[in-house]
Amino acid sequence: MEKATRTLILVLGLPYSGRRAWALGMGFPVVDRSSVCRALLDGKRDTIACLPRVRSMMIDMAWSLFATGHETVCLIDDALYCSRAERATWGALGTLQPDPEMAFQTVVFRLSAAPDRCVEKAAAAGVTNAHALIEDRRGRIEAVGDDEEVFREIDHGITS
Repeated sequence: MEKATRTLILVLGLPYSGRRAWALGMGFPVVDRSSVCRALLDGKRDTIACLPRVRSMMIDMAWSLFATGHETVCLIDDALYCSRAERATWGALGTLQPDPEMAFQTVVFRLSAAPDRCVEKAAAAGVTNAHALIEDRRGRIEAVGDDEEVFREIDHGITS
């Protein structure tokens, strides 16, 4: 089977590390779990109750962006940073599309940011438990494995 030309970048990083800014700065459309949850919950943060519905919507959004001509889409979801199994699930979705023209490859991009800086940005955004939030996510990080394909800007014709 030929390698898919479309790419779903799983953007990994702590909350408030600049994941969305990086993706938008690269010119890629973004599918972000927290934004989808806020839209569903009238501006409130996500809850466990909305996760199945949000996951389904995120899948549909990514496939819709590919269907409308985007070659690269970025996905931001804290679960990706914490779980290799979650990243593998998204990777498998690229091959499940019945139309082979809609297949996509999945790669990871890990955005490194100092936890203290993330806490500062979260606090500036009004997050009251910023330190606890960042430390919680930091404590649940599951490293990118040797078997996971990593996004390298140079491979996509992007140079600094």
